Amino acid sequence: MHDPLVVAFEIRRPWPKRIKAGKTLPASLRWPSMITVWHREPNGHDAGDVCKQHSRYQDAEGKWQWKFHHGWRFHIHHWSIQVPALQAVRRRVLTRCAWCGGRSVKGDQVNVSLQWDGPRGRWWRGEPGLYHQDCSSIDRAHATCVCEHPVLEYDGYGRCARCDAYRAYGTPDEALDRARELKAIPAGGRRHG
Repeated sequence: MHDPLVVAFEIRRPWPKRIKAGKTLPASLRWPSMITVWHREPNGHDAGDVCKQHSRYQDAEGKWQWKFHHGWRFHIHHWSIQVPALQAVRRRVLTRCAWCGGRSVKGDQVNVSLQWDGPRGRWWRGEPGLYHQDCSSIDRAHATCVCEHPVLEYDGYGRCARCDAYRAYGTPDEALDRARELKAIPAGGRRHG
């Protein structure tokens, strides 16, 4: 996958965060990042294309060897600095769900995106195009064709001529039943309970 970003280094916070134990995993400690420094490849090239991170060569015996280069990490002019604590404050204070307009709160965060490279918001505004987990499901259900006898573009999938919604290829009946339930929720509404 094409991505111009790679982590150059992180500055971790000195106090740990305790991760709750699961059914099969014991409780553990983690040191989250306070600051993450990303290296952005020039002109949008894939990471490592311009600022080489490693090279491959054959030694005298004909075996392939790898040589790792670390100088790319110090290309200060390519840095993009991320502060997760400020991102969390911005998301909590400014970001609203694109479906219901609700806030991001602990236990019900607005952190689901339905796109890979969405528009970036200004730093003093919330992030556009984010949803609560259940709101994203409801939004997708409202965009899904749930007609009993659809008139689809292709054989079994595509845009429906009756409702102008889309049905994915090979959608099982259980998924359509679930989409019908979620589509009954009015626009901007949420499930409770």
